[in-house]
Amino acid sequence: MSDKKPIFATYKVEEIFPNWEKEDEDVEMKLPDEVIKELGLEPGDRLKIDVDEKTQSMSIEKITEKVDNSEE
Repeated sequence: MSDKKPIFATYKVEEIFPNWEKEDEDVEMKLPDEVIKELGLEPGDRLKIDVDEKTQSMSIEKITEKVDNSEE
């Protein structure tokens, strides 16, 4: 977990999901540049994304701990 305070911002669905209205396609998600900068994201970073359909909100957190995927 991060010690940073959460930042709240409002975006239109089309800003986050540019192909939202297209049928028969996977929906792509594009994070706004200011979100990428604030989270310090680099290509290949792992994210934790929580969606609350009741409030129609989403929280995004960069995962910084290493995950052990080895099988025992």
